[in-house]
Amino acid sequence: VERRATGRAGRRLQSSMGCTASNDCTIPAGSTYLLDSSLDVRSLTVKGTLRWDTSKDSLRLSAGFVVAEEGGRIEIGTADAPMEREATVHIRRNGAQHAYNGERVFGGYSAFAQDPALPTPTVEVHGRKLARTWSLLAATAQAGAQSILLDHDAAAMGWRAGDRIGVASTSGQYPGGGNNRASTHTITSLSGRTVGISPPLPHKTAGGVQTVEGFEVRMAAEVANLQRSVVITGDDFSAE
Repeated sequence: VERRATGRAGRRLQSSMGCTASNDCTIPAGSTYLLDSSLDVRSLTVKGTLRWDTSKDSLRLSAGFVVAEEGGRIEIGTADAPMEREATVHIRRNGAQHAYNGERVFGGYSAFAQDPALPTPTVEVHGRKLARTWSLLAATAQAGAQSILLDHDAAAMGWRAGDRIGVASTSGQYPGGGNNRASTHTITSLSGRTVGISPPLPHKTAGGVQTVEGFEVRMAAEVANLQRSVVITGDDFSAE
């Protein structure tokens, strides 16, 4: 039986099972819910199956904890069909506490140690694939640069226009390296190893080979792709 956790089925989920922002929700064993719109509950325990709709963009699941137990399954994409669109699991600081895992948890709980015969839960998360998540600057980039040259072909790494990237600081790494900090940018274009960025680079940043005290040394800033299709996040932590 497959029920959708929205629309008519969503109203059934909320009315018959108490799935609201102020109540705890449990998906019972033997049932499958397809999450095809955002859902906000106090907590979510999955004993059946919760499957993310990979055809929908910007879905958001918010709860104090999301835990699969007793053979339950949480599936956000699969290895063969990853979640390419934006998906967010937001763990709220709302006081909800799982009996064994505590508060602010996304994962599973298994009583296997107490009884090996009990089924174990599964949490499967497959987001957009990147062949590489980082590269190095192949040439020094000047302040104000609107493009940078990488060691690797950007498209071959799986990078796309619109991705957010971070460029590390090279301050103090070599004479004339500049007094800069790491910066973040959005990719505007891709052409082989050349990546267009916005906003422009705020500081001179080292790339390629540098000459230090007469020696040629490979000294280059790391460039990391910060874009992730699946984001598991939450409210700020407070150590009380």
